[in-house]
Amino acid sequence: MKGSLISFLFTIIVFVACKRTEPPTDLGLDYYPLEVGKYSCYIMDSIEFDAFSETSDTFNYFLKETIETTFVDNAGNTAYKIEVAHRFDSSMEWKFSRYISANSDIYSGFRTEYDLRKVKLIFPLKNRKTWDENQFNSLDKQLNKYYDIDESKSIGNLEYEQTLRVDKGDEEDPFFRFFGEEIYAKGIGLIQEKYINTETQKGKIDGIKYTKTLYKTNW
Repeated sequence: MKGSLISFLFTIIVFVACKRTEPPTDLGLDYYPLEVGKYSCYIMDSIEFDAFSETSDTFNYFLKETIETTFVDNAGNTAYKIEVAHRFDSSMEWKFSRYISANSDIYSGFRTEYDLRKVKLIFPLKNRKTWDENQFNSLDKQLNKYYDIDESKSIGNLEYEQTLRVDKGDEEDPFFRFFGEEIYAKGIGLIQEKYINTETQKGKIDGIKYTKTLYKTNW
């Protein structure tokens, strides 16, 4: 009887010890890293359509997003101040464009730009999981959905071991065209964004489409 009791207590101790040393669940926070001093450089290819003037303008330029410092936002949370700079040629100096901010917690990754706070990612990650990107601003609902979590991907000349895809929608009819997609890499963040939002009326097109692709970073 005594031996059985000791054996039972030993089993309980081992079980509790195993529970305590069990690694925490990976929420996917590494897909939205934030650290002062880190930067990401992107190639921007965009076309803007103006139905009024019946013209379209093509722009090809570079963007650099540098995390400068931290601050406490209105909700009392730690946020990161990010400088956005641009240039039209790789030999030119970077020119200041604007500031944006970003922060994250164990539930979401946020980005605030042009006074619009958007939910870029939600945690934990799960394929086909959906959320409203615009739930904290006044814009119309934008439902995003996860696909291809932790899959390897090649974009341009760069290879990424673990990525995920955010599907923002793909709709088309005789008058409207909408497409949105974002690709994130683990330990880096956003590596590519594609966006199309155009309207056609009486043969005239209005709207914009662009592709934003990472080409250099110190992550």
